[in-house]
Amino acid sequence: MKHDFIYENCIILLMGFAGVGKLTTAKELAKYPNFKLVDNHTWINPVFGLINQDGVTQIPEATWKKVDKICDVVFETMGELSPNDFSFVITQGMIEGDDESEKFYRRICELVESRKSLFLPVRLECAEEAIVKRIQSAERRDKYKAIDAEWAAQLSRNNKVFQSGHSFEITINNTDKSPDQVARIIIDHLKKLKK
Repeated sequence: MKHDFIYENCIILLMGFAGVGKLTTAKELAKYPNFKLVDNHTWINPVFGLINQDGVTQIPEATWKKVDKICDVVFETMGELSPNDFSFVITQGMIEGDDESEKFYRRICELVESRKSLFLPVRLECAEEAIVKRIQSAERRDKYKAIDAEWAAQLSRNNKVFQSGHSFEITINNTDKSPDQVARIIIDHLKKLKK
């Protein structure tokens, strides 16, 4: 893959409901030079792998405090040790009006500020039927991701994806788009911001 664009010190935040395609899009973006994939399961799976997590049963509340500790280490590493030319594509399920989503967004903003990065928040949206179909894949179960179709449908039906209010934020409906197509839309937008 040949690129004529320098992707240095950029942070892309992919926000969306479970099953919307954050990770598959992030994997496409991670093929571009200097991008490192930081999926939210980077800090979730070390804990989920040690409990009875089947993708349907509710997670014990105490689990999230353990997950947060690992997340702290990941963000500290990106902020303090990662080279300046590294760029990151970060995934996170984020819901409008949710305190944890607000908290995570502030954490991202602190990272952007400490690294003096170009920041692009991306809201991924998808039709409910597509989310229900995607969320039931065997691959999701293997990655300790939620696979409850009814829960996913209600989440999508009754909520909105987090809106950052950032002037660079874009929203992409990927119902009928491949991960590669979505990644190219994001990269094209990033190029405009870098000019």
